[in-house]
Amino acid sequence: MESAISSSLTTGPAELSGDSLTGSLHFIPSMETIYPGYEIIGGFSVPSRHALLYSEIWVKFGHVATTEVLKHRSLLVTFVDELLSTVEEMRSKSFNEITKESISRWEKMISYCEGVRFNIR
Repeated sequence: MESAISSSLTTGPAELSGDSLTGSLHFIPSMETIYPGYEIIGGFSVPSRHALLYSEIWVKFGHVATTEVLKHRSLLVTFVDELLSTVEEMRSKSFNEITKESISRWEKMISYCEGVRFNIR
């Protein structure tokens, strides 16, 4: 069962030809099965708790995941979930709650995503 978010996004960057939004990064979403607790956003499976955030990112910038390095779909979903959790954590913390450990964890996530050529810049 599709949510209002995913069903309302019937067009977007995933339907553009070529890699106009991601430069040389390559990703062709092909996830059509919706697992419990997940929604399909632009052809990519995203945990429901991150559906709104991912929808906003996807519409504006295209998919986060690329298949340049990681090829297995379940790994892509897992790592995008981790990245979105990191983004949510960044958004939810007040300045006084940010610690050196938080910053270090965020930097590691960004570095990893750059390493697997995710579309994060």
